[in-house]
Amino acid sequence: MPLLHLTKPNELKFTRIFLAGVLFLCLCDPLLAAIEIQGLDSIYCVLGPKDTLVGIQPTGKTWSGPGVTDLGNGVAVFDPSVAGVGTHFIFYFTGAFEIEVIGMPTATLNPFADVCENDPPFVLSGGSPAGGFYTVGPDDSVTVFDPAARGPGSHVVTYSYGTGACFDVSPAQTITVLAIPNVTLAPFSDVCIDVAPFALTGGSPAGGIYSGPGVAGGIFDPVTAGIGTHTITYTYSDGTCSDFATQTITVNSVPAASFTGLDTLYCDSDPVANLTGTPTDANGVFTGNGIIDNGNGTATFNPAISGLGIHNITYTYTDANGCQDFETKQVRVGTLLTLNGLGAIYCEDITTVPFTYNPLGGTFTALAGLTDNGDGTADFDPSTAGAGIHTIEYSYTDIY
Repeated sequence: MPLLHLTKPNELKFTRIFLAGVLFLCLCDPLLAAIEIQGLDSIYCVLGPKDTLVGIQPTGKTWSGPGVTDLGNGVAVFDPSVAGVGTHFIFYFTGAFEIEVIGMPTATLNPFADVCENDPPFVLSGGSPAGGFYTVGPDDSVTVFDPAARGPGSHVVTYSYGTGACFDVSPAQTITVLAIPNVTLAPFSDVCIDVAPFALTGGSPAGGIYSGPGVAGGIFDPVTAGIGTHTITYTYSDGTCSDFATQTITVNSVPAASFTGLDTLYCDSDPVANLTGTPTDANGVFTGNGIIDNGNGTATFNPAISGLGIHNITYTYTDANGCQDFETKQVRVGTLLTLNGLGAIYCEDITTVPFTYNPLGGTFTALAGLTDNGDGTADFDPSTAGAGIHTIEYSYTDIY
């Protein structure tokens, strides 16, 4: 009777029959009675357990083949370690059954580098042979390792490869998740756009780096950042891991302050002038000599009490954000005359006392011993004026 091979589908019909949980392999030739066996698998691990083989149809026949020990009466034992790695044919009576014995794999796993708690999730790798699965702690078949979800500490990882008895687990490796530094940043106060650049503070731990609009070298420049709300980031690294914190800083515009109602020149006998600031409300304040502020963005200027000379009159407006702007105008009241260099008492034997006067263009009342040089200087000669009380008077009339 010819030898039957599973590799000849035109001659054989190979079926798997499950009866009451038992696998039956049925090798059938259309011209022959069906050959049925029990207990033989198609794949074995070389270090796997032995199998008991039973001939079902016909019964009581002989088993043979690599790794097979025939026990008689249609029963045999198959030992994959004796058969060895490779493809083999197991024979029962006139039937030949092809099986494969695979070798015991060796699973290995490369070491892992430390990671930081806030590093992104990553796909596990380094296991060999390809096609196995990773175990992290109690979790099997892990594909992606998420440092944030696992948390700081050492996490044991193994790599498993194979199936059934042909299964190996690599020596354990660890992934150490390093804790990130606790980085904080205190809130910032709002600033006005005309504030001078200033050093940013409030980041902890010290030694980090500030970044964001208008920031250079830890200095914040409101003009460069521009009007609006900006996010400032403080980043700190402990040498291995880093983290950051953010706060916002708002740069506010400054109001445009101005005022009207003030002329450039007054006589000290002129009536008061009414001044109006813009914007006009209680946040505006007038200051300067001769000013009476009304507390509502208006004021009066009184030349009679300002004093002679040039005065600076200022209107300052502060908005709801604390930002200020101001306008200053100069006003002259009358003409301020000065005589400098004269004492109150002289001895009559002194011949010349020089002094100055301002402005030019006026006249001195005639007085013995007084000489006007016409250039803002004059001389007084006590010896010529003689003993007694003398009045030196200089008069000037301006264009008003």
